[in-house]
Formats: sequence, structure tokens, C-alpha cells
Amino acid sequence: MNPPFFPNMGRELASMFSGMAMIYMTILAVATVVVHLLLMIGVYREASDRVHRGRKMWFVGPFAWAFLTMIGGIITAGIYWVVHHSTLSPVASDEDE
Repeated sequence: MNPPFFPNMGRELASMFSGMAMIYMTILAVATVVVHLLLMIGVYREASDRVHRGRKMWFVGPFAWAFLTMIGGIITAGIYWVVHHSTLSPVASDEDE
């Protein structure tokens, strides 16, 4: 039971929260795209430098790693790091210069 001076208060609150949720989701989506783009650029530049230094790329080339990082984000960038730079990598020990 709404008082007569607030007949549509429930609808107004629902509309306000709906609008706030839409703004939050838009900000979250833009932030996700920006993070994925930055990771993609970083992986591509590092992979390209690796190829120019004569180092071996595992599985695919720099462009493919960059594309996969754009799609997969931080998970794919982490996989790239594990494959090419971590102590789990079979070639990580010969890259210390």
C-alpha cells in the first residue's frame, strides 16, 4: 500500500536502479575492452621482439598470440607468459642474457 502522495514510487525506484545497472555494465564492458586491447598490444610487441631476436615461438606466431589474447584476455596472456617466460618453459633458461 502506497500512500496517495507516492503512487508510483516502486516503478520509479525500479527504473532508477535499472538505469544505474545499465551505466555500471557499460563502464565494466568498456574497461574490459581496454584491458584486453592493452594486453593484446603488449603480447604482440613482446612476441614480435622475440621473433626479431631469433627466439622460438611455441604453437603459433605473434599475430595469433595477440588475437587470442584479445579474445581470452588475462588468461591467455598468462598462458603466453607460462609458455615463453616462466621457469616451466623449456627454453626459459637459455634466454638469460
